[in-house]
Amino acid sequence: MIKKTIAISVAILAMSGCGSKHYFKPENTASASSQTQNFGNSIAHINKDSATFEDGNVISKNAVIKFKMPQGFHLVNSISDYLITANALGDVNVVHPEGRSKTIHFEKPLLAGTLLSSGVLVYLLQDNSYGMYDLQNDKITYHNKSDKVYAIDTKIANPLIIDNLAVIPSLSGKLVILNTQNATVVKELYVSTQSSLNNVIFLKSVKNTLISATPHNVIFVDSKGKGEYKADISNVETDGESIFVFTKDGKIIQLDESLKMINEKKFQFAHFSSSGISADKLFALDKQGFLIVANKSLSKSKVYKLEEVDESTFLAHGKLFYDGLMVDVDKLSFE
Repeated sequence: MIKKTIAISVAILAMSGCGSKHYFKPENTASASSQTQNFGNSIAHINKDSATFEDGNVISKNAVIKFKMPQGFHLVNSISDYLITANALGDVNVVHPEGRSKTIHFEKPLLAGTLLSSGVLVYLLQDNSYGMYDLQNDKITYHNKSDKVYAIDTKIANPLIIDNLAVIPSLSGKLVILNTQNATVVKELYVSTQSSLNNVIFLKSVKNTLISATPHNVIFVDSKGKGEYKADISNVETDGESIFVFTKDGKIIQLDESLKMINEKKFQFAHFSSSGISADKLFALDKQGFLIVANKSLSKSKVYKLEEVDESTFLAHGKLFYDGLMVDVDKLSFE
């Protein structure tokens, strides 16, 4: 009986050790206070490409936008000065560069979307259904639904247009490649097949190669075939040359377009909440408020201590927004 009790105690202690949480503890940090100012506006909604603030102002990684969202709406995507906005009730506004807008309604909220030059909205809805909506004729020209999902990562990628093809990122780890001219599915590709938190969080074309990622896997697809890089992923960024993977165990990994490793740097126990690229620098924000600034080869890096991060974060155009603050990260050095 005593031996059995000791064995149970050892097992409990072992499980306690496995469940303990570790935190990033850099030896040296610098202050970013001189480049930090009160923005006075917290983030209300965020996706992979944009952030909408509580007062309705927006920022996108694609462009600098001077537009204020109506109450309850947020920015989904910006394409050639057009804006796709949505609310939680299924209402969608497609805003023309001159300010006029087209309003449509879906049965479920819009999560991701893009526009064809022909005036067709390619969409992904909250129930993992997707399709095409003809804005001029006010009708759905294609609609389908993928697997049911129960949990998603908020960094939802928008559809990508390549020639006459629409690459639609599903919430269940699948890419649906749709011929936009005849509304037929050309191909379906699984990025990963995990049961939860498996939506596509990254979708770009790099050097004529399609790169896509979920929180579990990165894949590339080109004319020669397909390859993958498996990792537990917080975020993925690209500068058009390399792909940078930010992992959940504190690694920043530089890959080429065929996902071969070029460089790697580990920041022990860092948990990245935001990342970005600006000019010759990489940025990665740890959830405790440590901002890592590195060069693209990952040979040099410097850690800045910010205030602890309590809310959503967004990094674009050399600025980091969080908790009502704005940090001019472009002015921070990795030396």
